[in-house]
Amino acid sequence: MPQVEPYNGTTDPLDHLESYRALMALQGSLEAMLCKAFPATLRRTARLWFFGLKPSTVSSFEQLGRQFITNFAAGRRQRRTSDSLLDIKQREGESLKDYLDRFTAATWEVRELDQSVAMSALKTGARSYRFLFSIEKSFPADFTKMLVRARKYAKAEEAIASKRSATEQTSKKQKRRREERSRPKSQSSRWNKNQPRLKSPPRPRG
Repeated sequence: MPQVEPYNGTTDPLDHLESYRALMALQGSLEAMLCKAFPATLRRTARLWFFGLKPSTVSSFEQLGRQFITNFAAGRRQRRTSDSLLDIKQREGESLKDYLDRFTAATWEVRELDQSVAMSALKTGARSYRFLFSIEKSFPADFTKMLVRARKYAKAEEAIASKRSATEQTSKKQKRRREERSRPKSQSSRWNKNQPRLKSPPRPRG
């Protein structure tokens, strides 16, 4: 059975609450069990906060959850909105793959993703001519299909870049060999070549 990482009051309380709810739902836990088991997932400041609550102030897990989020709101990270995706642009010199990785990671932070906004943001943020020409010619039916198509173009771009790099390396090696063959020999090597070879002295007869 998966476990919920203990919460110590320094991270996003909503993330912890959602993970806890999902785990308890798998076990088919009832409302009363949600409240009773919750402190077992808390540590340090968070646990002290829980045991400092007055019983009369909590009548349901929903109410407990709201108080929990309110109390630890300082640790809550800013959630992205669908419109914030419009700010993600492919940088100059950045590959389509790297751009898609950044864009996709950002969509995971959006609670309720508006697919039409996400598609518009991906289209306006991309620089890849081939990909943009493709979606202008035949616009994808949904965001998932747009991403699949974009990944295909990103893979093709990587293959082309890899082939170009290999060709450039081969050209550099060939150029280096030609330069080495055409390079004049050193003065010392020419001098040694023109000097007569010294004969060894005759052996003395015994």
